[in-house]
Amino acid sequence: MLGDQDRDDPSWGLLGGRPADLPDLAREASPVHQVGPGAPPVLLLHGDADLVIGPAQARRLFDALVAADAEAHLLLVHDVDHGFLNTAAWENPESPYRATLRSSRDAAGTGERDVVLTPGLIERFFDRHLPKEPWGG
Repeated sequence: MLGDQDRDDPSWGLLGGRPADLPDLAREASPVHQVGPGAPPVLLLHGDADLVIGPAQARRLFDALVAADAEAHLLLVHDVDHGFLNTAAWENPESPYRATLRSSRDAAGTGERDVVLTPGLIERFFDRHLPKEPWGG
């Protein structure tokens, strides 16, 4: 810690300081401020117990994408922290991860519904939006 600046804070690694001290750089680094017309489809996966980057950040990005009329899907995964996809635990069918889904393309608008997070759910998103042979093979 340097004075009141915590160098372990994620913003320090990204910005080199606190967002309050570097507002222009913080705004430029924020995904929320990069959203605009023609934004690509986005799938957001976020643990609702994430202590590194709070789930409110994912909600803000989702709301910005919806406001830009982009296709956006937000899965808030229950009771998991940051980096939950970096373990094999989320693929265990014996103890599935439950999530709340908000989708800009939901027939009911942007209502919420409960889903089970599976590799297949993520694969379907990519199958819909990426070419079958992305490297021309």
